[in-house]
Amino acid sequence: MPLLFLIVGVLFLVAAIRGPEQTNKLLATIRSDFTGPNNFLVWAVAIGGISAVGYWGKARRFSDLFLALVFVVLILTKRGTDGKDFLSSFISQIRSTEGQTQ
Repeated sequence: MPLLFLIVGVLFLVAAIRGPEQTNKLLATIRSDFTGPNNFLVWAVAIGGISAVGYWGKARRFSDLFLALVFVVLILTKRGTDGKDFLSSFISQIRSTEGQTQ
């Protein structure tokens, strides 16, 4: 957990050093992730709820498997700003590097 706070702190520090325009872009991106019709807050609540069930010893295995399923669904169904899903974007990025060797 301390590592997470360190990474977030460095992220905000870099944005602040780059100037107010970059800070505003970062804050707008974070705001859009947690508000609007297609936000991440629903996924965060689902992940938190499933993780809370995992604290009960007998449900730990179920919680782990269900969390894996939620992460797979999150990656496969979440659309980017270009309307493409994760797999399509990933494959197009891999193909864009072909033939660019020096």
